[in-house]
Parts: sequence; C-alpha cells; structure tokens
Amino acid sequence: MFSFQAVIPPDDMMMTKRNILRKIATIFDPLGFLAPVIIRAKILMQEIWASSATWDEVLPVKLSSRCRQWFQDLLALSSIQVPRCLQAIAGATPQDVELHVFGDASELAYGAVIYQRIRYASGEISTVFVSAKSRVSPTTATSIPRLELMAAVLGVEMANEVAKVLQINPQNIIYWTDSMDVIWWIRGRSRLFKTFVANRVSTIHQASSPDQWRYVPTAENPADIVSRGCAPTSLTPDSMWWTGPSFMAKPSDDWPV
Repeated sequence: MFSFQAVIPPDDMMMTKRNILRKIATIFDPLGFLAPVIIRAKILMQEIWASSATWDEVLPVKLSSRCRQWFQDLLALSSIQVPRCLQAIAGATPQDVELHVFGDASELAYGAVIYQRIRYASGEISTVFVSAKSRVSPTTATSIPRLELMAAVLGVEMANEVAKVLQINPQNIIYWTDSMDVIWWIRGRSRLFKTFVANRVSTIHQASSPDQWRYVPTAENPADIVSRGCAPTSLTPDSMWWTGPSFMAKPSDDWPV
C-alpha cells in the first residue's frame, strides 16, 4: 500500500511565492496518485506568477487564503492508501491484459489517467490505477477542443511509456475521450488541418490507430477529476479515480459507443 503524509506549514509562515513553491515541492508523487489534488496547487502557482509578485513579496489576501486552504486540505492525505498490486485478484491466471487511457481538459487544466484491465481465465475482471499526469492550461486563450487534443497527446505519450515498462503490446491500448471533436480529428488526415491540430493529430497517428480511440461520456470519464481538480477528501476508496468507470469491469459489448 502506498500512503502519504503531508507536513502542513505553520500558521505564521509568510505566504510568498518562494515559500509556497517550496512546500508544494515536498509532495513526492511521481506516479500521479494525487494528480487531482496537486493540479489545484499548479493552478494557484500559475495565478501567483500572473500576479507579478516577487519571490519574497507577501501575496494578496485572496491568494494567500486560497493557498492556506489548500495546505489545510492536505491533512486528509493521511487517510489515502493506494493498493499497488496491479494484478488485483491474487492467484488468478491473467488471460487478457489491456491499458485504458482517459484524457480530459477544462479551461484551467488538462490531464490523462491510465488503468490496467485484466481479464482472468475464470472470467473475472480487475481494473487498477497505473499512472496519471496533469498540466495547467496555457495562459494564452485556447479553445476547449484544442485543450482536449493536448490531453489526448499527453495520454498517448504516457501510454507508450507505461506499455514498455509493463511489457504490454501497444495494440492492447484503448484510448477514451469525451470530445467528439478529438474523435473526428483523429479519424481525419492530419495534413488537412491547420498547424496546431495537424501536428498533434500526426503525433497521435504515429503512436496509435484511429480504431483504438473511443468515446466516453463525461460523467464516466475519470480524467475529468484531474482536469478540474479535487480535495483529498474526495479521493475515497470507492472513488472512480482508483478503479476507473464501472463499465470497464464489463464485457466490451457493454462499453459506451
């Protein structure tokens, strides 16, 4: 089991850019277990940079109070425990192993999350969180469909690295997005689009085939959690974040179309 314990800064700590960044950096989470929590801090840091505050200047009251609230929320991290065995059913014989990659974007951030789905010889199915990443959206105005496309590229890059480590055939990767714009861009020819879309669709085509991409309703997209962020208290053991949407535990005929 992986667990976390955050050190909350003292009440008298000066809320400066330097101090806040130093405290955020103490949370070590390379696999992205806490990506929905940490993305909120990344968004705050982006706002702090935009405020033009110097490294040791005390932040405005509104920004300072939001930062203090984020640090206080970290107290709930001690209740999070992550089972790390990817073969969730002990002693069972794996028959089919797949990676399922979900991507999503909001105005403030975008991200991707990967699950391993195993179908066993007994017919049982297990789904386990593998990895996640989050990025803040660019400060320049960017449309939601373009941000969704950036999330798709992030998912492809992550999936290929994870597939190498876990020795999974890239053909056994299934990609999910709740953006129909992204679906149609991927089904098209990259050279027909403008530069921004063309470059990213080309990257996706080099690493995956269009028939590996599927549509998922937003309500069943776990990447929606990382693109919007959440408090640690929301990452309960029964949260979709840890096991993916419920349809993954069903036969493929019952998946969204």
